[in-house]
Amino acid sequence: MFLAVPDTHPLASQKSVHLSQFAEDGFITLKQGSSLRETTDALCALAGFKPRIIFESDDPATVRGLIRAGQGVAFVPAITWKGTTDSSVVLLHVKHPECTRRIELHWMKDRYLSMAAQAFRQFTIDYFSRLPLSAYPVRSND
Repeated sequence: MFLAVPDTHPLASQKSVHLSQFAEDGFITLKQGSSLRETTDALCALAGFKPRIIFESDDPATVRGLIRAGQGVAFVPAITWKGTTDSSVVLLHVKHPECTRRIELHWMKDRYLSMAAQAFRQFTIDYFSRLPLSAYPVRSND
């Protein structure tokens, strides 16, 4: 997870930040009930504050556009947002609290997996194995 900020934000030039430094910032997020919104609320609570939500949307592109326009900050998933922002949005590493989320793929070893399910499982394992291991550890249960 990264904290996306407009390039005009006072902390945009930092390599890493503490989330508590953003306690007064306005947060742009997906609507209540989404996992990213739950993650935003939980991480801010760990940092000792309740996020000041200034805009909620169902559309990640709208969230990116509002950040780009300097309207606020938002948590963004590293995998899905890398490469979808331009230089007007800066992705900051948050060093405290640790801002991660876990993606897991489970299957029952002794159960039949269709060819499509096997192909999907292998694709997923291969995809995450090619990412930097320090950021995305991959463990196979085969």
